[in-house]
Amino acid sequence: MASASQRDSGQLPGVISFRGVMVLGPMVRVSTLPLRLLALEQGADLVWTEEMVAKKVAPCARIVNLRLNTIEFYDRRAPWTRVWQTCAAEKTRVVFQLGASTPEDAVAAAKVVEKDVAAFCLNMGCPKEFSVKSGMGAALLNTPQQAASIIRALKHACPAQPVVAKIRMLNSTENTVALMRCLEDAGASALTVHCRHVTQRSSEPAHRAELRKLVAAVTIPVLGNGDIIDFAEAQKWRLESGCAGVMVARQAAENPSCFRAEGRLAQSEMILLHLEKCVEYEDVYQNIKYYYNHFFSRVCVPGSDLFVGIADAKSRREIAAIFDRNEYYDAFETSRGCGSSVEEAGWWKGDKTHTEYKDYLAYLALSASVAGANDRIGVGEKREREPQRDVGDRGSGGGDAKVFQCKACAGTFVSRNALFKHMRSAAH
Repeated sequence: MASASQRDSGQLPGVISFRGVMVLGPMVRVSTLPLRLLALEQGADLVWTEEMVAKKVAPCARIVNLRLNTIEFYDRRAPWTRVWQTCAAEKTRVVFQLGASTPEDAVAAAKVVEKDVAAFCLNMGCPKEFSVKSGMGAALLNTPQQAASIIRALKHACPAQPVVAKIRMLNSTENTVALMRCLEDAGASALTVHCRHVTQRSSEPAHRAELRKLVAAVTIPVLGNGDIIDFAEAQKWRLESGCAGVMVARQAAENPSCFRAEGRLAQSEMILLHLEKCVEYEDVYQNIKYYYNHFFSRVCVPGSDLFVGIADAKSRREIAAIFDRNEYYDAFETSRGCGSSVEEAGWWKGDKTHTEYKDYLAYLALSASVAGANDRIGVGEKREREPQRDVGDRGSGGGDAKVFQCKACAGTFVSRNALFKHMRSAAH
């Protein structure tokens, strides 16, 4: 288990293995790059991405972000939207989880990211309505032949990457075994079994005692998932069930140091380490807020001033200031010429969710540096031209005034695409 087990087994660096491992599970809005890197540093052997919907990944363009030293994928149809982010540090240990209902969708998405991932995982366990209605996630539990066809297609299209499937238990051991054997025959390199049924919530105990029967039914590695809190318990379950490895999700989100063989560290320490990575890789501030107020409840007690402060924050810098990391944030931004001013302007270089699109248009219309912006927006209603103001001044807004620290940004900010291109250039 953990990195020590890989060294003990003589596993070659860069060669992915699903035996003797403890891995980070996929969690929507949580298993982003900062947590994945932190989990690896704390001892995780492999890390899963959150579920990436294949139809959202397929149209993406691959961008090398030299400023952040990352590889980023942006939707070609909406180039301000960052769909996924990775970096060299996780390339040989990141498992890209796909949400797909057809082989064609899965392959189209996989070909976009295949150079930057160690393996693919077909999500067959998500019970959310969106996934199930679209034929993805837990819907595939009822259509094993369709799932098998997706696995075969991925194996054929991306032979360099192993393909894994993450499933839940069915209504009987026999049916679960039949599903697992079907996926094994299709070419799955490993299976992850969430030891709950589709109708069970995470608050209900996992059926961990059932895993031994499932492990014995197939020859490929099986990873168990369900209620593991730390390294010692993972080791114990592995010995009891015979599983090849253990996946940890919610408990890892609550304390990423659960992967440490030496024992867990304080949750407050993990928050600060995670926040520093969020600053370093410009994670979307809404994701940070969601993560901290959902999983760091021992520190961010619901209803407390800290909890409310995080809920009210509108940027990464505001969150950093709450944890007395504003000086670290400012120093980091200044040292590399980051886009903090753009974030504060309500528009982030990688994700338009920092503001509604209408606010983006309004900012264009009110920026004095954009002469004739109303005539060049090209979408939405044209607005009456405002009296000339200083760059970023929004009139009587007072504290709402927005200023670009990068003067080139101000000169380039004539359209969303022009600014996006500029911020990825050496001139920024």
